Amino acid sequence: MIDIDFLFKENSYDGVVLILDNNLKIVRASDKFLTLQGFDKLELYDSALSEIIVPEDKSLFFDNAYT
Repeated sequence: MIDIDFLFKENSYDGVVLILDNNLKIVRASDKFLTLQGFDKLELYDSALSEIIVPEDKSLFFDNAYT
């Protein structure tokens, strides 16, 4: 198994990382994502991705998510 923990530690990666399950629910998020978006891990985990995308961007994501 590949160790990806370094992607989720503060200051270890410049980008943001989300891991989703098959139902597009968030199972893990990087510290950088949490900081930039103002979420707490407990409130974010197990949330549907559709719950955190602003309405005007939902069609941009979901119309292209599986292409």
